[in-house]
Amino acid sequence: MITQEEKYCSDLLAFRKWKELTFHDLIHTQEVAEYVNYICCEMNSTPRKTELPMLTARFQNTGFLNSYNDYEEESKNRGIGYLNAAGMYYNSMVQICKCIDGTRWHQNPTTALAEILCDANIIHVNNAHFFYRNSLRDREREFFCDRHLTEEKCSVFNLEVLVNVHFKSHHEKGYVEVRNQKNLEDVKTNFSVL
Repeated sequence: MITQEEKYCSDLLAFRKWKELTFHDLIHTQEVAEYVNYICCEMNSTPRKTELPMLTARFQNTGFLNSYNDYEEESKNRGIGYLNAAGMYYNSMVQICKCIDGTRWHQNPTTALAEILCDANIIHVNNAHFFYRNSLRDREREFFCDRHLTEEKCSVFNLEVLVNVHFKSHHEKGYVEVRNQKNLEDVKTNFSVL
């Protein structure tokens, strides 16, 4: 099922109607799915336990194709429609919806599966390409939220993200939070220069 679903979501995101969707795109979706798989492997999850977070990783941003501000609801509806037609159990679809709900900013996952997706969804805050990915997100926000973001406003937002991001899954709490500190220090340095 994952390969059919992966193709469906990839085709949707590759044919996005807005070229201005520069951050929440196919690349971001693939990064999230790869990191969900990585976390599940590190936690010795069975393929069965890996399936739901992988499905969710694929669907979580498809709602951006219809709505920028309420994309989570759109993503859940699109996922439920597809997975219901594919014959997925109702309880599994409920779990997928909980995972997507858990990624809403300021992230409040209520299940272990949602914690995995939340961590994978924000892994870019700990990567070397943090500033590049954030510049794409800032450009996207400028377009869809119809506001001009100065470098100072972007730095303030990046600082807020790094200060408030806390990894949720047992695996990531101890491992990734340490790497978060370098990007946090870099943002503080950038901000003090402005």
